[in-house]
Amino acid sequence: MSKDSIILAMDTSLADCSVALAVGDQIKASLLAPGIGQQSKMLITMLEQILADSGLQYKDCDGIACTLGPGSFTGIRVGLTTARAIALVTNKPLMGLSTLEVIAFAADCESDIVASIDAYRGENYVQRFNSGKAISEAMSIKKEAIADFAGDAKIVETLPNAEKLARLAACKFSQGERDFSSSPLYIRPPDAKLPSKKAV
Repeated sequence: MSKDSIILAMDTSLADCSVALAVGDQIKASLLAPGIGQQSKMLITMLEQILADSGLQYKDCDGIACTLGPGSFTGIRVGLTTARAIALVTNKPLMGLSTLEVIAFAADCESDIVASIDAYRGENYVQRFNSGKAISEAMSIKKEAIADFAGDAKIVETLPNAEKLARLAACKFSQGERDFSSSPLYIRPPDAKLPSKKAV
């Protein structure tokens, strides 16, 4: 009998910072720091706490999962950089998954759905799924265009978190998937821009 996979997951794609540890299809431990916007200060501490509470170490994990976006540019960088470092040091696979795929998986719906999250500036990030499988590209559209984009599909706007991510990653791992992305998913350029150079 094969042992249950152990997946360490982190989601910093939006304002919250959340971490979770999945053993097989069960969440063994999780922590959420809501709306703090200080993922870089909290993430490692939270990861080490759930590992300690579970009597495990980083090296005991079979995979390190993180959300790749779309979402907050800063949050995505923090999570992905941390996940890459842990995966490199422990020689474990980095399991990068999109926030929209995590939302679609958690919806557990066999019909067409549109996963949607607020992109600010009057827009939403959206992507169509059927039975958890993407059937369109992720894109940013105006809020007033979401209904037309969705058509008859159900619109799902729940937020991603590390528990949902851990379950999705564990599901994919148990099905033998090992080919995951390790690149951030940026759909549009960041809101913050470098100051323009003034002529001397």
